Amino acid sequence: MNTVILRVKPNSRFHFGRVALDTNTGLLDTSEIIHSDLLYGALISNLAQIGNKEQLEKLITAFKNNDIVLSSGFYCIEKAKNDFTYLLPRPVHSQNYIEEYENIKKIGSVKFVSLDVLKTHPKYWIVNKKSKVLLSNDETKLLGKDLELYSTEVVTNVNVHPTNKKSSVFNTAFIQIADIEKKENSLYPQVHFYFLYEYSVMCNAEIKEVFQFSVKLIERNGLGGERSSGCGFIENVDFEQTFNEPKIDAPVQQISLGLFIPTEDEFKWFKYYNYITRGGRRTAKGGELSRVRMLAEGAIIKAGTQPKGTWKNLNNDDNDDNEPFLRFGKSLTIQIPDYDSNR
Repeated sequence: MNTVILRVKPNSRFHFGRVALDTNTGLLDTSEIIHSDLLYGALISNLAQIGNKEQLEKLITAFKNNDIVLSSGFYCIEKAKNDFTYLLPRPVHSQNYIEEYENIKKIGSVKFVSLDVLKTHPKYWIVNKKSKVLLSNDETKLLGKDLELYSTEVVTNVNVHPTNKKSSVFNTAFIQIADIEKKENSLYPQVHFYFLYEYSVMCNAEIKEVFQFSVKLIERNGLGGERSSGCGFIENVDFEQTFNEPKIDAPVQQISLGLFIPTEDEFKWFKYYNYITRGGRRTAKGGELSRVRMLAEGAIIKAGTQPKGTWKNLNNDDNDDNEPFLRFGKSLTIQIPDYDSNR
């Protein structure tokens, strides 16, 4: 399992699509992370713009066959040059082990935890106030207890070519990367995005090269909003060293690091999960894509199982656009302690 760092500047803005009631309100909300289905789609789109259909089909086939599997894009903190703390989704069931109501609410506000925290049972987690990030004691001493990764903002825009008066003004939500207070005479710490990927043993050198080329194109094409609106700028894409999974003493379970569409047989392996609805946007030709329910990041999966997930074509039968719109529900997982064994 390897890491890609998406380096961004402080105060950079990003809008990651989220399902809304209708197309008129679709820009009013934003996801806080780069969901894995968006990453798969962005890499396919990057390659499609180059026009090499043979390479594009090979990449799509590699994704379908699980020769390349991705996680969602999460936040990482660069504490010093190339020294990162990687943040992961809070396990969806972590509140189940908390007795005090106030602590349940505090842990419920946490969206991301460090690897060190994941190795600790939730009943020992200490959350001093409602926060999006939970770090270990040592990490907190280094980075501060009031660490903020981003803020969510809304701006008002004017449509210069409105179809009617009601569409002349619209609001857009975005996340803005925090400018963390730096150490004296230092450029650090800094907030960036990262995602994980893994090759199967069947993935050959040609496919790996095509995949890495598509990932590098994020520097040129951006990710997370139209760059003409000031969003989506990725400064650099770095392929980092191997991602070191936490060393866990048995018993263990697995946590999903991306969105899943499990097969019927795989669904019984998921012990705890939340749903998220994806799709539904309008295409360039005016058709509306289907929506699909997926299992969100942080789902808990039985040890010893290997869910691969599947993919869906969201192009409706009544859509005049025959182009397939693939939604990949495949994700990486890592092991964490089985909290149920030590309640």
